[in-house]
Amino acid sequence: DLLIRRFGKEYEEVYDAYLKVFSEMPIAALFRNSVILVHGGLARRVSRIQDLEEAGKGGVEPEDPRVFETIWNDPSEDVEDFSPNPRGPGIYCFGKSALQRFLNENGLRMMVRSHEPVAGGYRVFFEGSLITVFSCRFYGIKPAALDLKDNGFSFVSLE
Repeated sequence: DLLIRRFGKEYEEVYDAYLKVFSEMPIAALFRNSVILVHGGLARRVSRIQDLEEAGKGGVEPEDPRVFETIWNDPSEDVEDFSPNPRGPGIYCFGKSALQRFLNENGLRMMVRSHEPVAGGYRVFFEGSLITVFSCRFYGIKPAALDLKDNGFSFVSLE
């Protein structure tokens, strides 16, 4: 509706351009070879970063479960490894031991994700090995950003 109101008849062209941009964006990024940044979280069949590279992102709707789960999976303090996520089929919760295996296998110290609103705009999981940071101000929360540095990080309020 917003695109139609703002762009009128050209909304489909704008929408298609957005889809193309998002389909070309990488599924993950590395910061200084020590922090992996993703949208959702850890996928069940991803033990190495190369697994994501091999999967390829695909188009607008990812077909490879490794990509789909990296976009949609969520952390849970109540899960050690992986467990079905109540949000829907093909989506999983991952726990501390699953994440620690992945980080150790890849020589990483931390994963940073977004994907779900959290009070204060950020939440630290698993003794600091996972951070959720949420910057959208339309969920009734205080949005935040993460300032990553070589020797640590800090949170920045976006209010």
